[in-house]
Amino acid sequence: MKLETENRLIEEGVTEEDVLRVFNDDEERGGFVILTSDDGSVLQAAGKGRSPFTLEFYPEADAPRYQQATQLNKDQVRAAFVDFFHGRTAWRSSFEWREVSERKGCLPAILILGGVILGPVIGSYLFSGGGNG
Repeated sequence: MKLETENRLIEEGVTEEDVLRVFNDDEERGGFVILTSDDGSVLQAAGKGRSPFTLEFYPEADAPRYQQATQLNKDQVRAAFVDFFHGRTAWRSSFEWREVSERKGCLPAILILGGVILGPVIGSYLFSGGGNG
């Protein structure tokens, strides 16, 4: 398994404790987390803190279609990641999924999250004269 977050990548020796830690530490996780199984299937989530999360499942590495569940809380997503880590499939029946035909993934949610976080900083910088003083 491979575990990737906005701020960290663990390629070998991923443990359940690693998975739990990234959900317990919002700073380490950042805005997204991706868990790739050895068979190439992928579970990824975007969200931060107490905000709603989007969860996506790709049945294989280059799948042209994927399933997406939205408006989930961090506890629901954490439980899905632990089940996925152990090769269980119960998490798939726990949410209302919609099939998506384009492989855009969580990228739009990550970009929006980045804009929400960086927008005020950039606005303040530009309003102050952009460093030209």
